[in-house]
Amino acid sequence: MVSKPFESVCTQGAVFRWEGFENAGFAPKDKFVIILDADIKDPVLFVVTTSQTIQYRSSKINTVYYTIKAGKYPFFSKETILDFNNYTYTRPFDELKNAYNRDLKYSGCLLEDDIQAIKTIVNESIIIDEEIIQRII
Repeated sequence: MVSKPFESVCTQGAVFRWEGFENAGFAPKDKFVIILDADIKDPVLFVVTTSQTIQYRSSKINTVYYTIKAGKYPFFSKETILDFNNYTYTRPFDELKNAYNRDLKYSGCLLEDDIQAIKTIVNESIIIDEEIIQRII
């Protein structure tokens, strides 16, 4: 199967499985990432998802996040959290493009209702950096 060019799938709401995602303080681990940029910039803004939801059930958590229900998408079999305060990153466009179809595999795209809900949550936040808000909305 021939895959689409990276430039055509790297859009807001695109979901990729990043095999061996690495970031300071974390051992390499396969993770899902979702592109957040409304207009793709370099570096590209994305959020790393987590299915570790226990801590997000506490009313004392001080973060802005969005929950995707288990099974809504074929690639999210568990309830999935998008934590916009703690797991938002940027990487150079060329790094993502070079990893595409090797370590970075396209899974699909969020539906418009989820993208709009994310924009609303982020835009209403008083703790997310204004520059990040503007990139998402």
